Amino acid sequence: MSAPPSTVVVSPSSAYPTALLARDLATMAHLAPLSRVIVAGTLDGAVVVAAPLTNEPVTMSTTAGALRGAYSRPAPPMPFEVLLSLDGRTADPLSVS
Repeated sequence: MSAPPSTVVVSPSSAYPTALLARDLATMAHLAPLSRVIVAGTLDGAVVVAAPLTNEPVTMSTTAGALRGAYSRPAPPMPFEVLLSLDGRTADPLSVS
């Protein structure tokens, strides 16, 4: 049996918006070790994916979506990086802690 992935690549879309991705990533982090999430899309998308991954409520608005009092509880057990991928290049816009 192979080890679960520690890096996941996600692509927000109208069918799978950033807020739902964040919720599912928080759940995934409880089921398997997760050290890095690469968001294929925009910086706004990466910010919206990362923002609710703490135990604090988040209110924000970007071109990728709006969050009002949003949170994912419980937060992931260990912080993980949220990276942005544009045109095949990956940069680290922020880390969730």
